[in-house]
Amino acid sequence: MRGHTPFTLGDVERLADYFQTTPLVLLGYMTEPRPKKP
Repeated sequence: MRGHTPFTLGDVERLADYFQTTPLVLLGYMTEPRPKKP
C-alpha cells in the first residue's frame, strides 16, 4: 500500500476482511503517520 492511494469503500472492506479487522480500524491505521522505512 502506497501513501496517498485513493481507496473505495469496497477496497477497504476487502482489505479489512483480509487482515481480519474492521474497516474503521483499518481506516484508523491509514490516517496515522506511517513509520519511514530505511
